[in-house]
Amino acid sequence: MKSLSTLVVLSFLMLFSTAQLDSQLDQMPHEMYKLDWPAGEVWQLATRDETDKVLRIEMVRTSSSPEYQADQIVMTSHKGMQKMDVENIMRALYQEALRTCYTARLTVIDKDLSTEFPWVIFGIECKVRDNGEPGESQIWQVVQGKFALYTNARLFHATPVSEETKQKTASFFKTGRIVYNN
Repeated sequence: MKSLSTLVVLSFLMLFSTAQLDSQLDQMPHEMYKLDWPAGEVWQLATRDETDKVLRIEMVRTSSSPEYQADQIVMTSHKGMQKMDVENIMRALYQEALRTCYTARLTVIDKDLSTEFPWVIFGIECKVRDNGEPGESQIWQVVQGKFALYTNARLFHATPVSEETKQKTASFFKTGRIVYNN
């Protein structure tokens, strides 16, 4: 059975990957979201899938770190998705989580909707899935660029995640920035 995080990401891709016209993609500058990885974090590329509309990168931990205790990271770029409301995307991801975990809890950690590139960082915690399997915790970042929507998720088997880990993860996400390569 796929984990809650996989279902959330796959459903998110299906819901929103066709939000913009294909013809716009070829005319846009190459926009990317760059994160500055914390020193000592050791991650290995698990999968990298790219289409003309979506780039999805999944990374797994190659050594344990008590600081984050994360099992995987999923970074997704939704090319051509413009002017999306990041809070609506957050609510859609939460609604998707509720499909397999009716007790899932949503917590907004931080947000800035007034900046050039609006963003929200939030957590979704599920202690036990509806089918009785152990749940997981997720800390998400959603950022609206000029030419793409970016989602980053740190996925934890442990639930709940400590307040300290939430803040450290939020600080990590805040190092991210939009960059352009033409």
